[in-house]
Amino acid sequence: MLENLIRKHNSILPSELRIVICKSLIILRNRDLYQPVLLMKLFFELLGCPDKTLREMLKLHIISDIRNVNLKNSNNKMNRAIQTFIQSMLFKASPIAAKIAIQIMIELYRKHVWNDAKTVNIIADACLSNHNKVMVAALTFFLSNDPSQEKDGDSSDEEEEKEKARKMGNMMRTAGITKKARKKMKKLERARLILKKGIEKRRENLKGPFLLYIY
Repeated sequence: MLENLIRKHNSILPSELRIVICKSLIILRNRDLYQPVLLMKLFFELLGCPDKTLREMLKLHIISDIRNVNLKNSNNKMNRAIQTFIQSMLFKASPIAAKIAIQIMIELYRKHVWNDAKTVNIIADACLSNHNKVMVAALTFFLSNDPSQEKDGDSSDEEEEKEKARKMGNMMRTAGITKKARKKMKKLERARLILKKGIEKRRENLKGPFLLYIY
């Protein structure tokens, strides 16, 4: 009943009521009275709701729940179901919902919850999104520096480019990225060059424990 109410009427319900309903559903989930995949799919749908407070709460819950489910052992069945759902959202959902969905996937990668080839390829798909904010979020993921591998300020650009190219080649092989995906990477390279012009001055502030680079 609560699920149908929030799904059908979320756009017209008062903000306080939307939050109460979602918190009630979270309580049911915490007591194992609600299947995690069903609840997460519902919450992903609600990410398009015109309620910033609600969206932030749902985002935090989704990340926390997925992390907790995979805490001891990876729940591959659930992971695949949610990853596939996110992939469909990138091109079908509203821009704000798609943006938060890719942010969730990137955050799970950072937390080493989802760091498989499927995750990387879905983020790569997002680089080709028609929604600018989704595309920028995905490209920034690939452009971000690994602080543990930073070079001295006097290192040459040529040496840096060679090192990042080597890292990407190694990680593509490790992650098992397919030949088809490598062709996709070439398309992303063109998009990367366009984006790089706009964010080159800010790159020193873009840091993250990422293992893949488009260079």
